[in-house]
Amino acid sequence: MAQLAKASVVPVAIVGARDLRPKGASIPQFFKRVYLKAGDAISFDSLNVKGKKQQAKAMEELAMKKVGELRDHLRAKHPGKM
Repeated sequence: MAQLAKASVVPVAIVGARDLRPKGASIPQFFKRVYLKAGDAISFDSLNVKGKKQQAKAMEELAMKKVGELRDHLRAKHPGKM
């Protein structure tokens, strides 16, 4: 979708969201903290890859790598959060 719109992709990681509704709970716990970290935007032009399918694959791989890095940073900063 981003590729068709010629839009950049912003990788985002969220930790602590599972604590909002613990397993087996019927009512969400709204007063829990959730942490979010957004990375720098990635444009399809910056990938240096030709072809739509190859660009989509390269974007997916790079964006997921960046999400993993952001998540690891958040988990290190807020231990015990998933």
